[in-house]
Amino acid sequence: MAPRTEAPESESAFIPSLACPRCEAGLSPSDFTGGGAECPQCHARYGRSAGILDMIADPSTLNTSEVETQDRVSANYDDVRYALPHARAYHESTMRSLSQMVPPRGAVLDDGCGTGMMLEHVRALGAPIEDLVGMDVSVEMLKRARARAERKALSYRLVRGDACRLPFRAESFDVVYARSILHHLPSPDAGAREIGRVLKPGGEVVFLEPNETALSRVVRGMARKGDKFDEDHKEFRADDLVALVRRHLDVVEVKHAGYIAYPLLGFPDVLDFSRVLPLARMVGGIMWVDDRIADVPFLKRLSWAIVVRARRR
Repeated sequence: MAPRTEAPESESAFIPSLACPRCEAGLSPSDFTGGGAECPQCHARYGRSAGILDMIADPSTLNTSEVETQDRVSANYDDVRYALPHARAYHESTMRSLSQMVPPRGAVLDDGCGTGMMLEHVRALGAPIEDLVGMDVSVEMLKRARARAERKALSYRLVRGDACRLPFRAESFDVVYARSILHHLPSPDAGAREIGRVLKPGGEVVFLEPNETALSRVVRGMARKGDKFDEDHKEFRADDLVALVRRHLDVVEVKHAGYIAYPLLGFPDVLDFSRVLPLARMVGGIMWVDDRIADVPFLKRLSWAIVVRARRR
């Protein structure tokens, strides 16, 4: 066995929240060796992927085809979805809404952080944060999140992990952002349960997930025929999502979000309407119409997304 060494100084603030996802034993600096870690209880070993700490437990319950899909589409996020002005404006508006529902404080986890857009948004708010952690299953997404931090001089920690077996101690985080994570998981219930486990008492999470409607079933069914979506990709009826979250957390607030702005502005990597519409000039008007639709009781349930704010019991 290699001699144990202290973890790099750049990771020292991150280590206290880490735990073995197999047995949930907490990790300390003395458990790090050769750039990876070894659990002091079950002796599971964790290495690095592309230099990023890889805390996927073996055996894993991961859907490997979903991981491959996320690795493959990672470039689409930064190079298309977040690059075009109208699409970026839409996603920035969405992130602003989530951070207003649950303002960042204390220790914050972005569960399914992707290329780091939400991490960047949280840092830009200037809130008093003790630690900001991004976790994702896709190494390619995490590499882009790391490049974002380096390019923009942002401070946050990154780790590769399984959202159904989070590599963190119980009661580690004050806030969790779960922006479009549950519908990617083989077990959304396990994902919600794990968030409940790692939240501190009184800690809050905000979920953003796709809403299932007659229209969405048709459109997303067509989209799944391409290579940008895995077969495991899901949608939720609002009542079902609320019931799922409520098994593990106290639901505080439920909102519907995304109407005409969602398909027109949000996903040019899937369907780029800017080729036929001057969307850069229409962004403000489109989002204004969305806000008006959200005020109409019957129409608001036809949204493309559901937002659920919940609190640890």
